Order: sequence, then C-alpha cells, then structure tokens
Amino acid sequence: METLKYSSKKELIFDALEQEILTGRLAPGTLLRQEEFAARYGVSITPVREALRELSARGLVAHEVHRGVRVAHAGVEGQQELAEIRMLLEPYAARLATACVTAEDIEALKAINGQIASTVGKADQRDIRRLDHDFHMQLFAAAGTHHLLPMIRSAWAAHEWMRLVLPGRPEAAIPEHAGIIAALEAGDAATVEELMRTHLRADAIALQAEKEKAATRAGGNPPEEGES
Repeated sequence: METLKYSSKKELIFDALEQEILTGRLAPGTLLRQEEFAARYGVSITPVREALRELSARGLVAHEVHRGVRVAHAGVEGQQELAEIRMLLEPYAARLATACVTAEDIEALKAINGQIASTVGKADQRDIRRLDHDFHMQLFAAAGTHHLLPMIRSAWAAHEWMRLVLPGRPEAAIPEHAGIIAALEAGDAATVEELMRTHLRADAIALQAEKEKAATRAGGNPPEEGES
C-alpha cells in the first residue's frame, strides 16, 4: 500500500494516474477500479472519485455506461490542431526555461537522455514514452509557470503521438535532445526555442508518414497532408 503524505490526496492521486496514463503504464481501454486505487494509496473512495472526475474533464479517462471508468483512447479529430498547439506552447516554454534552468536540471536532462539512448532497441517501448515525457516535463517545469505547464500536459494527453513510438524517432531524438541541452547550457534562449520547434516538427512529420503507411497497408488512400 502506497500511503500518501500530501495535503490534497485528490491532487496526488490525479498526478499519479495522469503520469501512468501519459507514459503508457495504463494503456487506452484499461479499466480503472476505484476500490483498487483507494487500497493502493490508503485513502477512501472520495479522493479517487474526485481525481477520476478531473481526469475525465481533461479527456484522459472516459466514463462508459455499464463498463465503468477506462483510460480514454486518443481521438482522431483535431490531431493536427494539437500538433500545432504543441509547436506553439512547447518552444515558448523551453525559451522561458532557459533563463531559469539550474545545473541540477541540466544534469537531470542529460541523465534522462542517456537513459533513452540505453533503452532504444529494447522490446518494451513504454520506457521510451515515459523517458521522453520526463525529459520534456523536466525542461518545461524549469520555466516555473503556473498555467503553461498544465496546458502542455493536457495537449500531450490528447495528442495521439504520445501513445506511439514512431519508427526512427527515438534514435533521432537523442541528438536533438542533446542539442537542446547544449543551447540551455549556453543560455541561448532563441536557439533553445528553435531547436524545440524543429524537434516537434520532426515528430509531426513522422506521425504523418506513419499514418500514410497504415492507410496503404489497409488498402485505403493516404491522408492528405495536414489531415488528422
């Protein structure tokens, strides 16, 4: 049993479940039993129910009639919009973080990127999703903003890219991350911002290519450029 020692049990349960969903530990469609989470964290049903309600409001879980609460599937609608939102918010957050990042943050980012390098090629791809999520959130949290980070986390939750490990992207992301770290160390906010934008654009291109391959395998027409 994981006993929580926080002033708001609901908030910590929310954070824990959000992390598990975003990193793939809780896969889309997974049934979330309130009693199990209450027992795990040593709390009553009430904070668990409140946390699930907030997760539902953010689109991470879905209440299904006669099926309970399950981890939501990323929808196909609005995916291009979400990619564009990320390319607006995340480079800006990275730019802000440049002025605030500490030596400890830099070391943490280097350690995470090193872990990604050691994980590439392993069978369980969930670790790569988790580590990539951790890298980005470590950086954006350094900006110390109150509203920007929750907005970014919400966009990640809804964006289908987060649920996938795109072919070739983990290997390519390692030097891209390294470049961002080097610019952070140099205090070059403009370069950090541009490198983050380029990094995200490469993800979007890879996601579009994967959709086209899937459509071809299924015998359909490849989606038009920019189509969700």
